[in-house]
Amino acid sequence: MSEKKKQNSSSSTNSSFLSRVITHIGQNYTRYSAIAMVLSIAAVYIVLSKYKVQLKAYSLDKVESYGFPALFMFTMLMDLLIQPIPPDVLVLAAAAFGMDWHVTAGVAALGSACGGLGGSYIGRAIGPWRFRALFGSKLLKAGRDLYRKRAALAIFISGVSPIPYSAACWVGGMYRMNKVELFASSLVSRFLRYVIIAYLGKIAFAASS
Repeated sequence: MSEKKKQNSSSSTNSSFLSRVITHIGQNYTRYSAIAMVLSIAAVYIVLSKYKVQLKAYSLDKVESYGFPALFMFTMLMDLLIQPIPPDVLVLAAAAFGMDWHVTAGVAALGSACGGLGGSYIGRAIGPWRFRALFGSKLLKAGRDLYRKRAALAIFISGVSPIPYSAACWVGGMYRMNKVELFASSLVSRFLRYVIIAYLGKIAFAASS
């Protein structure tokens, strides 16, 4: 009889412990989810960084072989994800390969804007609640105020400057920025950036001819 009571007591203790664990996870789901998201992004970035040289060589080879369709696809993918290879190298190389520099800038800008738009949906899926769990309500509010008042300007500046464009688009999606506004700001800013880079590529092509 005493043995039976001990077994029941042990079973009750295990159930109580499991219940506490489940309750704890449920109460801290947002924070754990946010940490898992950050670790996943970091893991992807690290893997891509490790194979950066190979990926760059592969993309350059495809752009040289298939021209504008490959340029569009790779610039879109590069600006969809937060990763270590800037699309600038493809734009410069495409023009240096002898591809029309005006069209190169336009195709790359369109691919980049599509990638940024796709990235905004990733940001929307992440959601501001995960951001708040990691960085707090104060920083969340500051970002929200910026994107409410100057969202198009934030995207434009990131599109022409060294500020990570992909990250800006993710944040724009997180704060539910108007998609037409995001796409238009991306298209204009990326074209202005790429037209300069493509022109430099054209000069390099002319010098090597």
